[in-house]
Amino acid sequence: MRDAELLEKLERIQGLLGRSFVRYIADVASPFTEDDWDRRALEALASWSADTARSEEALNALLLEEKVHVAPPSWPIHFAQYNLIRPTHVLAMVMRDMDGHLAQLREEAAGLAQWPEEARLVTGMLEKEEEHLRAIEALERDRPKPPPKPGVKKGVSANFW
Repeated sequence: MRDAELLEKLERIQGLLGRSFVRYIADVASPFTEDDWDRRALEALASWSADTARSEEALNALLLEEKVHVAPPSWPIHFAQYNLIRPTHVLAMVMRDMDGHLAQLREEAAGLAQWPEEARLVTGMLEKEEEHLRAIEALERDRPKPPPKPGVKKGVSANFW
């Protein structure tokens, strides 16, 4: 029998995993691809989402053993602005949002020190999440940027003559 405080922490961690931005982009937002970089970005996001889903399922199984039924989390409404966008366009937002998301997960995981089995499980999940974030950062860094637009030369207005 697990402690009620532990179960609450695991529930919060499971909720964070369930409503991550990466999961939304890969599973719900229906991103479309136009080129090889889009496909690479979508594959990286889908891989991250699949690992996050497996981590969430592992936590869910642990909670179900204790007869804790977690309601599926709802997505934050501001995620909807990223529907139907190319994956390469959201990489910067994914990095920014998931960095904060991982900070929340680390904060929740810090309180698991007195439960070694659960702490190992959550630490392993965090390591996978951070590995995926580094992969996304490398992909964004390597992606060719569009050339800058040439400056517009302004003419002289007739009003000044």
